[in-house]
Amino acid sequence: MSDSQTDLHSLLLRKNLMSRWAAFGVLAPLILFLGEPTTFPTAYWPMLLALFWGYCLMVSVPVLVERYPTRWHATTETLFVDLESILAGFWAATFGLDVILIWGILAAGIYNRVPLHGAIGFGRTVVCVALGLTGGALCFEFPLHVSMRIEIALLTFPLFLIFLLIAETKRRSLVRELVDTELASAERAQRIDELNQRIREQILVRYLPPDLIDDIFAGKISMDTKPRSKAITVLFSDLSGFTKMSEEKGAETVSEFLNDYLSVMTETIFAHHGTIDKFIGDAIMVIFGAPVEMSHADQVRNAAQCAIEMQRGMDAVRQKWAPQALDAVEMRVGIHHGVAVVGNFGSKQRLDYTAIGPTVNLASRIESACVPGQVFVSESVQGLLSDAVATDHVGHFALKGIEGQTPLYRLAAEA
Repeated sequence: MSDSQTDLHSLLLRKNLMSRWAAFGVLAPLILFLGEPTTFPTAYWPMLLALFWGYCLMVSVPVLVERYPTRWHATTETLFVDLESILAGFWAATFGLDVILIWGILAAGIYNRVPLHGAIGFGRTVVCVALGLTGGALCFEFPLHVSMRIEIALLTFPLFLIFLLIAETKRRSLVRELVDTELASAERAQRIDELNQRIREQILVRYLPPDLIDDIFAGKISMDTKPRSKAITVLFSDLSGFTKMSEEKGAETVSEFLNDYLSVMTETIFAHHGTIDKFIGDAIMVIFGAPVEMSHADQVRNAAQCAIEMQRGMDAVRQKWAPQALDAVEMRVGIHHGVAVVGNFGSKQRLDYTAIGPTVNLASRIESACVPGQVFVSESVQGLLSDAVATDHVGHFALKGIEGQTPLYRLAAEA
């Protein structure tokens, strides 16, 4: 069911609550008390009042109980209209088959139902009133006879006019509120679409692959997650010689070079299903395995192949900028696989989706120990790579902040 239909029935439930209380909680018992029909045994008074007031309490539940599911509103409203048509017929039966009452009930029910449900609503109203009349006749066990008593007409006709006037006022108010709701919903949806497009164009495309962005907006992947531990693969890259180049060249030239370099690296990272965690000057931190789930083997294979392609992309950047003597820089890459805490970190004003922990620190230290122009990986990465990418053992290293000697391997593809 569409949102507009749900809104309509939600409004109907709220708008009809007072009229239902007035009709079945007050008017129906009052008319019965004033009319004093000879066909209605007074012993049934408590039962009839319990029936009417119980119905009034029941129709209050969807409106007053906040946890009542919105998706049930349409079915609930339809059921209530059926029940009140049956109750109205049941009530009319207490007067015998009085023509004024029966046609008044049918007119009121059809007036409220036909505009929303058409011919089907007309048929349902007639059937439900007939069921109520039959049930009342069988319950009260009096001989059925058709009558048109003037005292009942004088009593009920003004009340029916008042009821129809209230119903028409309610209907007009409902239409106005529904139109206003539709307009507000359309404007809100348009603003959300514009905001999503702005987020897509100005923020997410800088850090995530296009297919991942599509999955996020489609609801297949969520980045609105609390930090949790999981096994990921972290890649760090950095430029050797960039600081010296920055001191020798002008800021404008350096910024153009850096933007060119980062553009090439971004395309390469996205092509291998990596998520850019952050740019740190000329350094890049990349995550494999979050937020997109990957097997451990897929993580390290994608990271290794990404690093190889990044080095090739770096060679292309250096050749492009060689005429301006900006080819003295080389890139170091370090990769490690392990458990890290991944999720949103920050405050209410600003959040970062990132990874923290010893795994991230070790990946950064491996990159610092790497020979410029090559890719160093940890033992855990080397073990998961198997035969996917050849590696060479380059020795044991004392890495800053890491206890003991750390064995490192070089991707042979970059030899």
